[in-house]
Amino acid sequence: MNNTMTFTTLRRKADLLVRTGVLLMECGADTSRIMRTMTRLSVHFGIPHENLHIDVRWSLVAVNISDATHSVYKSQKVRRHRIDMNTMAVVSKLSWRAISHNYDVEHYAAHLKDIERGIGGAYAPWLLCLCAAIACAGFCRIFGGGWEAAAITAMAAIPGYIVRRWLNTTSINVYVVIATAAAVSTCCAAILMALTEWDTGGYPLCACTLFIIPGVPLINFVSDMLDDHLMVGVSRAVNTIMIVAAMSFGIAMALRVISPTMPDAIDRIMAQSISGGTSYAAAALAGAMGAAGFASIFNIPRRALWVVAIGGATTVSIRTFAASTLGMGPALGAFVAAAVIAVIAIKVVHIVHVPMNVITVPSVLVMVPRPDDNNIYARRGGRTDTGSVQRRAIGADNLVYRLRRSRAYNLCTPAYQQAPSTARRGSGPGSPPTQPLHRGTAALSIAAKPPNPTKDKRQRITRIIAGQQK
Repeated sequence: MNNTMTFTTLRRKADLLVRTGVLLMECGADTSRIMRTMTRLSVHFGIPHENLHIDVRWSLVAVNISDATHSVYKSQKVRRHRIDMNTMAVVSKLSWRAISHNYDVEHYAAHLKDIERGIGGAYAPWLLCLCAAIACAGFCRIFGGGWEAAAITAMAAIPGYIVRRWLNTTSINVYVVIATAAAVSTCCAAILMALTEWDTGGYPLCACTLFIIPGVPLINFVSDMLDDHLMVGVSRAVNTIMIVAAMSFGIAMALRVISPTMPDAIDRIMAQSISGGTSYAAAALAGAMGAAGFASIFNIPRRALWVVAIGGATTVSIRTFAASTLGMGPALGAFVAAAVIAVIAIKVVHIVHVPMNVITVPSVLVMVPRPDDNNIYARRGGRTDTGSVQRRAIGADNLVYRLRRSRAYNLCTPAYQQAPSTARRGSGPGSPPTQPLHRGTAALSIAAKPPNPTKDKRQRITRIIAGQQK
């Protein structure tokens, strides 16, 4: 009887551990958090650490409790994957409360069942739709678009989010749902751009689908790989690639559909540039909009929403300052901003009582690379500083010019393919060439070589001497 009671108790504890792990995996928790939570509960349940074996996979969570006389194995399939940070925070809080209040197995099981029954959005559907629109509008402003472009982006994101939410209730493949939602938002953005005729560039076409961005799976992939959870990390990476591929396919199909009415849609996306400066206040506001919007989509606890909004504004401001003012560049500036917000979150989590990634993940997602990052962060005083780009271009032109003037080039190249001397020099000192250099059928415009008075004088003397000898 005693052995029977022991086996039944171990099986009950293994079942609770597996249910907790599956719930966290379905909510988008990283593997290390799942392992920590399950190990914490096993210690509370009195299971020796050396007798506990936990196996967390992308689609399965299994627990084995074995000793010299007993061996209990329990597994459960992970049926869906979503981002629900509210449930993640509640489960984490329950594990700590079970230790502090000394919950027994039945008491913990009752609380866990209440969490499973009460899974749902902390925000109304219409509010989530509005938050998705605000998040995409914030990204449009962060990318450099104006408020007109942000308004079009918000209006285009709403139909796509509604379609995605409706299709998720069906049995359609999740990647087909993502592609359909991206296509709907892109088509709506193109229609609104054609109707309004505002000068918005291609920013609405880029930002209207960002409510689908797989930021959390990507962060979890990096975290799992660093923590040596290779199998789960690779699965998350493949999922991220599939989401991005589905988004790209949906956007490409939408551009194909709208090409008769907007033939320059692809050119608008590929040729975006920054025409004016964005103040720190506007960047901070856009960061707060994006972070708060994503936080609502991720269903974070309402008490932490204001913290995430401040975190988004802080990360964007720090990245902009570090990249543009300090000259660190976009990558190093984003690293500094993420490190600062992580240090701040260590203290803030004790105020709002949520896991750390609930605050850090939405706050850093607003640092998605901009369309023209290499030139955005070179701005000075509201103008694009292209001096370094011009210097590199002039250096390359001078290199090509010297190559074409070299003796080896003249010896190896037939006379009919050599550029005429009028193409190498302008009409005056320092002036650009009057016609392009030609080699075959391709034309290459070369900047004029900086004047060298000493060399020019030496060449004139040489020509004079050569003429006198003749």
